[in-house]
Amino acid sequence: MKEFKITSYALARSFLALGAIITLLGSGKSVLFDKHYFDVQKPLLKWNFFHLFGYENTNWSIGIASLILFCVIIGIYPRIIGIFQWWISISIFHIVTLSEGGDQIAVILTFLLIPLTLYDKRRNHWFGSYNPSKYTVGRIVLLLISIQMSVLYFDAAIGKFGEPEWANGTAFYYWATNNGFSEQGVLSLLLSKILVNKWIVAIFTWGAIFLELMLAMAIFIENKKTKMFFLIAGLAFHFTIIVIFGLISFFLAMAAGILLYLTPINQDLSLLWKQVFCSQSYNSQTIHNS
Repeated sequence: MKEFKITSYALARSFLALGAIITLLGSGKSVLFDKHYFDVQKPLLKWNFFHLFGYENTNWSIGIASLILFCVIIGIYPRIIGIFQWWISISIFHIVTLSEGGDQIAVILTFLLIPLTLYDKRRNHWFGSYNPSKYTVGRIVLLLISIQMSVLYFDAAIGKFGEPEWANGTAFYYWATNNGFSEQGVLSLLLSKILVNKWIVAIFTWGAIFLELMLAMAIFIENKKTKMFFLIAGLAFHFTIIVIFGLISFFLAMAAGILLYLTPINQDLSLLWKQVFCSQSYNSQTIHNS
């Protein structure tokens, strides 16, 4: 039996699929879809996955889409399922009324992953070895993903300098305590107490900008340990956004992107962790490129 591997390629595809499932199943039909869109005959909507079924049958389209996305998560036949994952992602982005930044990132990543899935001959992306970087197309795709993530973080950081609240270091206070943005409850109450200190607010605000700039610059870093440090910092940063703002789908899309951006796509992440952080005692196993 082929060896089970947790690679960034498999995790990223699964995270993107899980984010889409949460979007589809986390809200009712009336919240997700505007009936007006189903009456509009535009080229982009004509081939939309949900538009094909019609508004009256959206429960069926949601169910079928979720089943396809579940197949992505469990990893079966990536060569076949990969393009369907992108089709569902772009359909969600164009027709769902609650579309947010994570949906757009998911569209880009699932599209870029199509060539990698087409070269993947395995029955399941969790088992066996697959190294898309040995193909010219694979190397180009991985470079494009890295550039995309680097530009995304750079644009996010630079764009904040144009906002007075980010420039003066108070933005995090307004975002974390505004009822329209943050999740309410004990955490919100706790934050409102902590964030009365202007220096703490400034550290959180400018720290977010600094981290985004560092993540943008990570495209030039080759050291595995440094990249893993930025990976952990980036995941923690985006997880904080879940805790405060409740944007689960956004976290999953960004987690997928940052995994593809900062880790070797074909290596078992558990072994990579040991190789990078336990190198002195980790001599029993070597990670091989397939």
